[in-house]
Amino acid sequence: MKTRKTTLKKKIKEKNFPVWAVENPEEFGMTEADLKKAWQNLVDTGMAWRLQGWYGRNASDMIEAGILHPPKKKTKENTTDYYGNKLFQ
Repeated sequence: MKTRKTTLKKKIKEKNFPVWAVENPEEFGMTEADLKKAWQNLVDTGMAWRLQGWYGRNASDMIEAGILHPPKKKTKENTTDYYGNKLFQ
């Protein structure tokens, strides 16, 4: 029987991290490149703007700092926040 812990270990081994791994990358053994890729995925899918405010604020700060880039393929989901405010022009 699979437990949550075994499933997480498998995901970590395959570098398929859960969304919340960006909160505590050391716990998941993420490298800096893994962490950047995970954050970029949150931006590209629009999840950064749909989760708690902390995710969106950090993603916005990293975009402004040049660590991440705005989504290449812009859709309604990844260019508006939870309230429908436009994030990128």
